[in-house]
Amino acid sequence: MNRILIESLSYKREINDKYVFEDLNLEIKKEKGIILILGPSGVGKSTFLHLLNGLLKANKGYIEINEVNITDSSSFDSNKFWSEICNLMYQNFPLINWLTCKENLDLVTGKKNIKKMLRELNIKEIYNKYPNEISFGQRQRIALIQCFLMKPKIKLLDEPTSALGYDDKIKVIKLIKNITDKYNELFIIATHDRDLIKYADEVYEIRNQTLKTNKVSF
Repeated sequence: MNRILIESLSYKREINDKYVFEDLNLEIKKEKGIILILGPSGVGKSTFLHLLNGLLKANKGYIEINEVNITDSSSFDSNKFWSEICNLMYQNFPLINWLTCKENLDLVTGKKNIKKMLRELNIKEIYNKYPNEISFGQRQRIALIQCFLMKPKIKLLDEPTSALGYDDKIKVIKLIKNITDKYNELFIIATHDRDLIKYADEVYEIRNQTLKTNKVSF
């Protein structure tokens, strides 16, 4: 069972800025599934994922993920955490430009169904191309497969369907749904896309410097 505990968390980017989150308290206990973090651009979705992954440090408060204290810099082993417990797919979908898509995926050891995923996401034909030879949406899907293949059971996805048309984004969210069921993984997805709501097990909306649950309109 995965457990994410957030207590009295406050964060702002600069000393004189307004708080992005203020006195945020949240507990998630879930073995697998899809959790959406919903909100418009600029509301703090990416910031929330970066706090969960230890890339940003809160001004005050506490974050614990699967018994790892994210907020204690003296004991937090980021490399071990990212490789074994929780990893993040960034919004700009970084790939190594001098490696082909196949070589980028080969960097990740994991499940052996890469070609099946490529077919399901309509990108099998770009397997041997370089990132600068493919579209932004195709880069996004390669980065998604790369994320799917990684070991951690908790995966944070930052706007994973932002560059995709309707049909492709539905294929992506359905594939994520299948992965959660088959491999018992938990996906926490930051998105502004309300088309994804019906595929989620839980939905939180960022409002008034905190997260509200189940207060979404379809």
